[in-house]
Amino acid sequence: MANYYHYGSGATHHHKEINIRINGNVTTQSVSELVRILSEDAVDTDYEDVTHPPIVDELAPLFFGNRMEAERFLKMVDGVRPTEVTQMVNDLLRKEKLLRSCCGTRLWSILHDNGLYNPSVQNWRRQVNT
Repeated sequence: MANYYHYGSGATHHHKEINIRINGNVTTQSVSELVRILSEDAVDTDYEDVTHPPIVDELAPLFFGNRMEAERFLKMVDGVRPTEVTQMVNDLLRKEKLLRSCCGTRLWSILHDNGLYNPSVQNWRRQVNT
């Protein structure tokens, strides 16, 4: 943040300005102007219209509609072994964070179709306690 002093009418005025680099270009804005711009942008933003990967939309109903829980689950299962995936599912079932009625073919299908669980549905059913 840069401080600039302006003199006029015998009084000293102190303004705080900030340098912003956008796409390699530097611009200087006063802090108050940035606050005004950001406030206008915040009013124009629809926070309910946040886009999620399609798999989150598929998984959320299985997590009682909780998108954050579905996203957390995706992060946990990404890149782990199939037995770890089924252990996590069983743990979530014990904690009642996952709908038991959807853990048969439906959850397997979502994970399988998205490359997160490759073994067969029969293997899934043997390992998941539905």
